[in-house]
Amino acid sequence: MVLWAPGWSALSLGVFVEGPSDRDAIRILLAKLGQTVRHVSVVRQGRMLNVDTMASQIESAVRSSPRLSRVLIFRDSEGVDPEETYEKSRGPERELNQLFTRFPINYIIVDHSIEGWLAWDIEAVHQVIGGGKYLSLISNPEANRHPATLLSRIFRANGRDFNKATHNHVLAELADTDLIFQKSPTFARLVQLLRGR
Repeated sequence: MVLWAPGWSALSLGVFVEGPSDRDAIRILLAKLGQTVRHVSVVRQGRMLNVDTMASQIESAVRSSPRLSRVLIFRDSEGVDPEETYEKSRGPERELNQLFTRFPINYIIVDHSIEGWLAWDIEAVHQVIGGGKYLSLISNPEANRHPATLLSRIFRANGRDFNKATHNHVLAELADTDLIFQKSPTFARLVQLLRGR
């Protein structure tokens, strides 16, 4: 399955993520989906549901990139069921869409963190660690409530230290988004949203 093909129109995105290690990885994954990220900012998870904070952040994004066509706010479900995290995001999402009517604003829930998406591509993980001990533990990274810890254990078992800032970027570069789409319901929701505009 091809998630994106030349000729499909790309959105001009404003993106908000929870941590510095998410910034590049999300930008890379969105580029692989044919999207253009015009603005990316880090907002602490505890502030992402605060409408005033996010309105201020979005206003700043619009000032720096006036041609945004959509805003995506990526929230990790962090050990909580993704549907529960999505439910908590619906009210702020609705309020922000009432404040900003020129483009849609969507909360995207990541199950349970960006490492949960990236770890679906076991071949990419294998390439980065240069070995293959305990890769079978990744059979379903989203079933693990702390996929970054899972990756850290696997890296350590293969004689490497997992560094989110470095390795998330590299894993995103190597990741097969078609594979993640097929395996991850939360990533599939992102792709369907982008396709449906």
